[in-house]
Amino acid sequence: MNEQELKDFIHEAGMNTYLKAGVMPNATLYRPGCDEFSYERGEWKYLDSYAWDHDGGGEELVYYQNKVVWVMNYFGFLINTDDKKEIYGFLHEALRLRHPVLPVRGDTLVDAASGLRYEVEFMRSRIENFVGVERIYKNNVQVYECYIHGGLVQ
Repeated sequence: MNEQELKDFIHEAGMNTYLKAGVMPNATLYRPGCDEFSYERGEWKYLDSYAWDHDGGGEELVYYQNKVVWVMNYFGFLINTDDKKEIYGFLHEALRLRHPVLPVRGDTLVDAASGLRYEVEFMRSRIENFVGVERIYKNNVQVYECYIHGGLVQ
């Protein structure tokens, strides 16, 4: 396993699970009360488990040869808005873009018609150890924030 293989698999797994239109969460759960998605290719496995409604969070795990090799935790919340359908729909669009340096979250996205803007900032941006925050603004007022961190399991 090398760094680029891991990044490519994380991107591939996301695009084939929660980011893919029409894909439903797993019927059998590892964590009751959560929504979960899993994906496998060869010796690679991915599991995303989250509890979310208005605010919430989760964890993504990547396995290689049946050993956990990478983990990411995240927790996000709405700020002064109850319009979760619009905000989380926009977040879903941004996450499909995938950040070019660290493809664990989205890339900058602006929708002039709705006034929505997504940004992600990494304080540490290496796949083996990262910390970041993503934000959504509506008409330049922050309406969402999510903290993310993770890295290689060694």
